[in-house]
Amino acid sequence: MIEIEGGDVIDRAAHWHARAQAQGLVEELNLNQELPPVFEADRSASLIKPYGLPFHLRRQVHSGRAPVDAGFALLDAFLWEGRGFGLTTEMDLLPLDRVHLVEEASLVGLALSEDATLPVAFHVKGAVTLWKRNEGGAMIPAGTAVEQRGFYLTGKRASGGMIEAKDDIWLVSSSVRTIQARDGFPSIATGRRKWIDISVKNQSLVAYEGRTPVYATLVSAGRGGLGKKGESNPDGSRTVRGTFMIHEKSVSSRMDGDEDRADSYELQDVPFVQYFHRGFALHGAYWHNEFGKERSHGCINLAPRDSAWLFEWTDPQVPPGWHAALNKERGTVVYVGY
Repeated sequence: MIEIEGGDVIDRAAHWHARAQAQGLVEELNLNQELPPVFEADRSASLIKPYGLPFHLRRQVHSGRAPVDAGFALLDAFLWEGRGFGLTTEMDLLPLDRVHLVEEASLVGLALSEDATLPVAFHVKGAVTLWKRNEGGAMIPAGTAVEQRGFYLTGKRASGGMIEAKDDIWLVSSSVRTIQARDGFPSIATGRRKWIDISVKNQSLVAYEGRTPVYATLVSAGRGGLGKKGESNPDGSRTVRGTFMIHEKSVSSRMDGDEDRADSYELQDVPFVQYFHRGFALHGAYWHNEFGKERSHGCINLAPRDSAWLFEWTDPQVPPGWHAALNKERGTVVYVGY
């Protein structure tokens, strides 16, 4: 490692370990000297690569450099000779002092029902002051929201642009993103048919059964902005508008610069991928926490827990134990509008 990375490897590893202890990462990652089971079976045998991956000869220490901003999913993490390592899903080892560990996105969408339906509001960015009325009816501060979260709205308004959320909370309407109830519906909204309503302008998603909303959240659509119906732009950074159908789903997938260049050139294990038109897909995004803002290269980015909920809800269903499903004849409709 010293020969390949330079003489500061030992100091770098020690400083990272000290910071990780102070931040609670050592405990969170359960970093200890216990090796992952894959290394304990037979140390003289070659590691078995997951099915479908190339079997390169990897008997040397250094097996290649990752592109800048590449993303990885870790199966395990451990300490060895004072340095923290992560074991990727491709059975590669990454020194943890050379990567940025991503914190889980705070955003989780809102499940909707007869008692808690649209409109709803979401905190997008920064600190949002929460307000309550005192006994005299005046608004007084009641706390601050700093992480992305959703609010069920009652429909009541007050002067100064205030809107009421459940639990007697009031918000300044301009400080949140509101998802209103629809005035009209497309022809696909019939019976209990499942469909997904995406607003590029509002950066929002609502899952419907017929005309009944069942889930709402924020997304990050293409950074190319709004375009004409059925068209993207030359570099693909504009989310295509129109009515489509989910036809292919994968529990996880690898995406590179040809599919989603918004943040990284190479992303391993992008979670809960649902293709609805050519290379356009709904999928989880673990590499940012800016939902409600245009960010992707055309795909619809969702917070990971939102993408998991949507993946289970939509058709075609992925059978238990399977990794993917393909059905070009029948799937949940995706309606991408303004």
